Amino acid sequence: MIAGISNLRGRAVELLKEELRKFDALAKKYKKSILMAHQAIKKYLPFEEAYEIDEDDLPRKASYYAFGHLHSRIKVRFGEGYLAYAGSTEIVRRDEIGSCKEKGKGFYLVDLEGDEVEIHEVDLDIRPQIKVEVEEKELEKVLSYITPNQPKLPILHVTVKGKNINRQNVIERLDLLLKEKVLIFKTYFKDLDK
Repeated sequence: MIAGISNLRGRAVELLKEELRKFDALAKKYKKSILMAHQAIKKYLPFEEAYEIDEDDLPRKASYYAFGHLHSRIKVRFGEGYLAYAGSTEIVRRDEIGSCKEKGKGFYLVDLEGDEVEIHEVDLDIRPQIKVEVEEKELEKVLSYITPNQPKLPILHVTVKGKNINRQNVIERLDLLLKEKVLIFKTYFKDLDK
């Protein structure tokens, strides 16, 4: 059995919980079952108004819970099966870079044929993104973070530290330093006077 539900938020969360309560009764009639939803669970996105449901709101009989919404990969035993967020297939925000290095980006290939659910991670060869922090007077150090002759030019996130930073000058210097070495660079400033 494959069951899915649309992303329900706000006032529709009570309807979402009501619909989820129906799953276990239906799943009992099948050897294997999949629940698909694009919902944030409090345990994995514990910020007010960022999640819609708690683990207690989920049915327990699914063989596989295929969830979306989180950009990082998660795969855990839950109820009678596995709960998984495959994550996004690209780095969307700079705060995802660390998770990507640790868990990769891609998707799951799920095999329900045998007695046990088998989940295979398929990694994608995504464009690298790099976070760098340098002082204004040492901008050349950004080059040490870039691997030459990569098949895909990286996206570089540069935080520049200093006092009374001349932002326009920094951007112009970085533009010259990084020309044809990165696809794009994004600049952030950390003023040490403040």
